[in-house]
Amino acid sequence: PLVLTSVYIQADNSIMSSAKRKFLTKEQIEEQKALDAARKAGTAPAEVDEDGNEINPHMPKYLSDAPWWMGIESSTLKHQRKQGLGEAVGLDQAYRRGAKVDQKVTKFRKGACENCGAMTHKKKDCMERPRKVGAKHSGKDFQRDEVIQDVAHDYNSARDRWNGYTPEMYMKVVKEWQEMEEELKKKGKLSGDEKEGSGSDSDFDGAKMEDEDAKAIETKDSRRPTTTRSLRIREDPAKYLIDLREKSAYYDPKSRSMREAAIKVNKNGEIVKYDGDVFVKEDAITILNQERFAWDARKNDVQVNNIAMPSQAEFLYKDYLAKKEKLKQMQQNQLKEM
Repeated sequence: PLVLTSVYIQADNSIMSSAKRKFLTKEQIEEQKALDAARKAGTAPAEVDEDGNEINPHMPKYLSDAPWWMGIESSTLKHQRKQGLGEAVGLDQAYRRGAKVDQKVTKFRKGACENCGAMTHKKKDCMERPRKVGAKHSGKDFQRDEVIQDVAHDYNSARDRWNGYTPEMYMKVVKEWQEMEEELKKKGKLSGDEKEGSGSDSDFDGAKMEDEDAKAIETKDSRRPTTTRSLRIREDPAKYLIDLREKSAYYDPKSRSMREAAIKVNKNGEIVKYDGDVFVKEDAITILNQERFAWDARKNDVQVNNIAMPSQAEFLYKDYLAKKEKLKQMQQNQLKEM
């Protein structure tokens, strides 16, 4: 009874405090509306919560006002955040992932995984391959226990793929590339200048692949030994990669178009005229005129199909242009004689 009475008293106090906050006079309501309008317009400073953080004036009241049972009278956003998380792991703090305890297990322990014999999980949560005879009954190949850490993550640390990685670990990759380069030198695939130790990635790539465009990539399926040609043309790079300066031509990734020319000045120092990404070529105009000629011919009961018989349509269109030019010359000669 005493506990229930104290709960009722706390609830009554919170209700009274919320009533004091919500039930305002008409003048106070008008003043509050004017203050909110000034804050939204930027003429009045924004409201500040308990921790000194500014509250967005455009935020609805049902988000900024705390529930009645919390007993908070002022506007705050503390009730919108997770409580009791403690100090989260930072990006500069490393923790062990996938590590196992350094131990030697010789017999099955009570409560361990029946499949692999580790104490840190059960059979239904085991990530090992399901054995035909589990470690509980076979008494062989007991796995070590995993290192389990109770780590409080924030948004950034939970998505940090490079946690625990040090620059010294990259030396393993460098060592592998050096061994590959030494093997190529032994096989005589590197030229004399490269053997002296130019060491650049471009030289090494050029030695590895003599002709990238004609390189055939074999598939992994041994039953179908087919090959596929590499379709990448290295002589035609992307235009937005030609000039990597910040104030170079703007590339719009949404429409995949350039706003300016990627190369504004050619080798001779002349300013290059920019025609745009989507410019009409002469061949495209010829095809459109030929298609229009086929439409007009069909209207005059002449069977011309630009799609089914393109060669015939092209021949008739050229013949039409020649006759048109000849007729034009005749008319000009008649006008000169007059």
